[in-house]
Amino acid sequence: SEVRATNRVDFWTVSHTNSWGFLDREPIAPDRAAAGCHIALIGDSFVAAIEVPIADKLQVRLETLAARALPELDVTTSAFGIPATGQINQLPLYDEFARRLHPKLVVLVFYPNDFTDNFAVLKGLLHRWDLDRRPWMSARRDADGRMRLLPAHPDWEGAIAPALDTTLRDEVRRALRFSYFTSWLRPKLKRLGVFPFDLKREAAPRYESIESLLDGRQLTTGQRISMAHLVFDTFYQKDRPPFFETALNFTAFGLDQFKARADRDGAALVILTTYAMGTRGEPGFDGLTALATARGIPVIDQTDYIRRQGFKVKETYWQRDHHWNAAGHQLAAEAVLEYLKQNPEVCRAAESR
Repeated sequence: SEVRATNRVDFWTVSHTNSWGFLDREPIAPDRAAAGCHIALIGDSFVAAIEVPIADKLQVRLETLAARALPELDVTTSAFGIPATGQINQLPLYDEFARRLHPKLVVLVFYPNDFTDNFAVLKGLLHRWDLDRRPWMSARRDADGRMRLLPAHPDWEGAIAPALDTTLRDEVRRALRFSYFTSWLRPKLKRLGVFPFDLKREAAPRYESIESLLDGRQLTTGQRISMAHLVFDTFYQKDRPPFFETALNFTAFGLDQFKARADRDGAALVILTTYAMGTRGEPGFDGLTALATARGIPVIDQTDYIRRQGFKVKETYWQRDHHWNAAGHQLAAEAVLEYLKQNPEVCRAAESR
């Protein structure tokens, strides 16, 4: 399929999906991938990367860089990304696609909203989804306290409703869709909290036992926060609302699931944090790193790499869009290459590890 993408300000791209349905090159033959060091990158919109041509994407830049710097490793790459997903939602990307290519290294690309996306309740509230008909794999906690995976509901299409713009009048929605000015203005209004989000009010009409879905933690009646705050800022506070800690628990569960799969298949697992995760000393980054360290998963810090190369973080993403531009993809690829140089053993055959 042909995919055209633009934010009507910064980027205009035309790309084509491969035979597996992803915006990447045609999949490498499994035998060829298994013979070398295949790297599978899995993530959300940063991996889907509709904002740049395929030639500029992280996986393509990484394969090109590795061919020059580490030819002995015979690195090949593939990328599997679906926007607005977290690690729990992305598990089928590994099971159904990446695993076919026998990767030696699996790279999970992490952005702050992954915390929210791993927690089906917050994700459902944010996107106005019916929690009983979830469109992607998710997880829930049973009465005995154990978490379990839930497959996508067969009637998931009926669960999806328009998101934020449903609160605006039709003419405003048309303006947001077609106007250059409102495309520029809207993210600024979001950051200012102009579009507030009342968790209790959103939850009450649809979910009778919202507190139980939130792991027994209470929502404050009338609590109003902006959408941007819900997705990003809360996880960077040292004193977070208690129920947000549940999202960290579900993220931990998602990492456990990926680690179990990687260990089973003899693959190494690593997390690449995007620039928005910050770096050491910041609550969001430290929270993720603590989860990863407890599970023996290394973390590649893109922000640290960007700064060590003399770049400013704001140079790595579009001026009016938070996704990587070509420079962001290049620096992400270089950061992974640096990890490969320091840890070439990840490219050994599974039986030798």
